[in-house]
Amino acid sequence: MPDFTNKAERKSSAFAQQIKNILPALLMSGVISLGGIAVTVLIARLTGNPIWRLAKDPAQVVGYEPYIGMLSNWAVLLWFASAVICLFAEILLRRGGAALRPRLFLLVSGILSLTLALDDLFLFHDVILPNTLGLRESTFYLTYLVTTTLYILVFLRDIHQKDYILFWISFLLLFYSRGYPFLLPFLREYETPGDMLKYVGIVFWLAFFYRAALHEISATVGSKNTAR
Repeated sequence: MPDFTNKAERKSSAFAQQIKNILPALLMSGVISLGGIAVTVLIARLTGNPIWRLAKDPAQVVGYEPYIGMLSNWAVLLWFASAVICLFAEILLRRGGAALRPRLFLLVSGILSLTLALDDLFLFHDVILPNTLGLRESTFYLTYLVTTTLYILVFLRDIHQKDYILFWISFLLLFYSRGYPFLLPFLREYETPGDMLKYVGIVFWLAFFYRAALHEISATVGSKNTAR
């Protein structure tokens, strides 16, 4: 009987300790879950759609084959993967006591990748923002161009300390995928080649930031081991 009581007490203590440890994660998960549902309901009401249309898979709602748009879906997944790698690496570096500069580089890169992922997923610059704000799509391309240029100018040194060839291949492919006629006249009708160039560009983007994050984490771990 005493053994049973002690085991029960230990399990209860361990459970209580786990609740204490994961309380921030529990609260954050609850906020994100309820927030996502609330936004879904709000958008459904604002757009006059039944909630189920916003909750179900698009292929089920519209009735098209699930492989339609698969390259675009893969591209979105790669954007998100890049964002997750950068943001998670920044957390590891912060906990490892790394310098501010590499952490800031990964943080901003993660936010940029996440922005591009959400834009591609919900067609913000293609449909939603032009229709909402009444601006031409080219305005948003110009905004992205300016933002990316500033990003490169600020973090050029960080990029060139990594495997920068991957980054510049990605940048050129993404840039040309927009079909700028003054650079590549044959891409005026870039509907399909542009999407393919964009997809390949995102693959190289992911490859660069995977290696960049791995490099920074390895450097931080190595410096800590050396200090010991």
